[in-house]
Amino acid sequence: MGPETAPPPKLPCIDLSSDELIPGTPLWDRTVAEVLRASVEFGFFEVVYPAIDVSERRVMFAKLAELFALPLETKWRNTHDRPYHGYIGGPPNNLLYESLGVDLADDMEVDRFTGLMWPQGNPGFRVMEYKPPEPSPDAVINLKSHTDTNFITVLCENSGGLEVLVDDGSGGTFAPLVATMPGSLFVFIGDAFMAWSNGRLRSVPHRVVLREDKPRLSTGLFMLPEGGWMIEAPEDLIGDENPRRLYRPFEYFDILTRCYANPVKNMSGQQVFNELLRL
Repeated sequence: MGPETAPPPKLPCIDLSSDELIPGTPLWDRTVAEVLRASVEFGFFEVVYPAIDVSERRVMFAKLAELFALPLETKWRNTHDRPYHGYIGGPPNNLLYESLGVDLADDMEVDRFTGLMWPQGNPGFRVMEYKPPEPSPDAVINLKSHTDTNFITVLCENSGGLEVLVDDGSGGTFAPLVATMPGSLFVFIGDAFMAWSNGRLRSVPHRVVLREDKPRLSTGLFMLPEGGWMIEAPEDLIGDENPRRLYRPFEYFDILTRCYANPVKNMSGQQVFNELLRL
């Protein structure tokens, strides 16, 4: 049997396409309120952002397919001393999921990464690939349920498969995220942002389930605090709703390393985050 899913939820969709979306305007204030409401009530939302052209997305995902088709020994060149950075996946740990991370993807860092992957050059060139399972009538979970430890994740994907945990009154059921507009992006609130907001914002569990016989590609922007900074809820967010701090102050990369080392939850997540930081 494949994983059980619920019907698609009513997805919060926020339109960022207007040229009149300028700080200080009524439209800006309404949009900010929509983002806050979605972050508090759902922990995720869809963004309509037409500045990313659909044809450019096709080219990007074609290049990602080339990248993941490289030999495993080539992809392993992308190493990093921090968890969830560099190359993740592949045998023997995970045959269905791969990830390649690029820190601060400016021109210099992209050139460095390209030189690692294609020493001979590739002028066309954190991305993820979910490989299709062996043929089966059932859906297969390619990336297990997890929450993101960072502040904000922005995902761009080439096909479906992303599911979120929704409250159905009986402990929650996973439901597919279905974009309402071609070229939309998905935004997720992470555990660190949840802690900084003193629990006001939600960090929602999500997973990837494949039901087709082709790989699923996605690219993500993962917003992290700088190393060495302590994160704690500001005084302004301590009040009637939460009269005390819910999480102890923490340094992000310290907690990330401890999450990664936890044998129960080695893909990060709210459970380990709460065990380590909840007051």
